[in-house]
Amino acid sequence: MRSFIISTLILGLLLVSGCDTTDPLPGSEALIRITGYASGTEYIDGDNIPFEDRVLVVYGEVTDTDPLNTPELWDGHALVLRSKTERFILSEIDMQPVEEEDSRWWFERLVRIPSGFNTLEIQVSAFPGGVVLENSEVVELRGNWSPGRECVVASLEWNDVDRANLDLHMLDDLGNDCSEDDPNVGGMRLDIGDSYGFGPEYITATDDRQATYAIEVEYASDNGQDSPVPCEVHVYVNGAELTQSPYSHTFYPDDVGGDPWQVVEVNYNF
Repeated sequence: MRSFIISTLILGLLLVSGCDTTDPLPGSEALIRITGYASGTEYIDGDNIPFEDRVLVVYGEVTDTDPLNTPELWDGHALVLRSKTERFILSEIDMQPVEEEDSRWWFERLVRIPSGFNTLEIQVSAFPGGVVLENSEVVELRGNWSPGRECVVASLEWNDVDRANLDLHMLDDLGNDCSEDDPNVGGMRLDIGDSYGFGPEYITATDDRQATYAIEVEYASDNGQDSPVPCEVHVYVNGAELTQSPYSHTFYPDDVGGDPWQVVEVNYNF
C-alpha cells in the first residue's frame, strides 16, 4: 500500500509539472486552416497551389500542454510539419490565447512549399523532441508549377532552442543583395524571414538568365542568447537539391555582427 501511495504521488507531480506523457491532450484535435499569402485564397485538402502562392499562411489552434502552470503564458512546443520532414517551429511570441476558451491558443505561421506533392500538419509536444500530444489532420497540397520556375532556392534553418537572429542572403553577379534588408530585388525574393525564431528562411531567384548567385548567412543578433548556434543551408537549382547540400556551420557569440558565412556560389544556366 505504501509503495502504491508513493507511486501515485510521483505520477501526480509529473502531471502537474507538465512532464511529457503518451496520453493525448484533453479536448479536440489541433485545428489547421491554410490560405495563400499572396492571394488570400483558402485551400483545402487536395488543392493545387499556384506558384504565386508558394508561401502559405497556416492558421492553427492548439492546446496548452500545461494550462495550470502560468495560464497567461503558452507552455509547450508547437510546429507546422511539411511532408513529414521540414519543421516550421512556433516561438512563444507567435502564440495568442483564444478568447473564452481556456488552454486554447492560436497562431499564424508562414510556410513555403516546393513544386509537387506536399503535406502540412500541426504537432504539439511538451518540449522539443517530446512525444506528440496533439496533432491536426494532414492536409495534402500540390505545388502546381514547373520546377524551372524556381531557378535557385536557398533555405536556412537553425536549431529549435536558440532564438538567435540569423539572416540569409542571396547575392547575384549584378550587385543585388536579397535579404531582410532588401527582400525583393533583382528577380530574387525573400519568401520567408525570421527575426526571432528558428527559421527556416527562404529566398527564391526567379530571373531566368545565366547568372552566378552567392549564398551567405549573417549572424545579425543573438537576441540574448550566449550559446553556439548550429545551422544548415539547403540549396536547390530547378527544383533539385545540390549534391553537396545541406551545408552546415556553427556560429559563436563572438560572431555577432562579424563577417558572414559564405556558403556556396551557384552558377545558373537556364
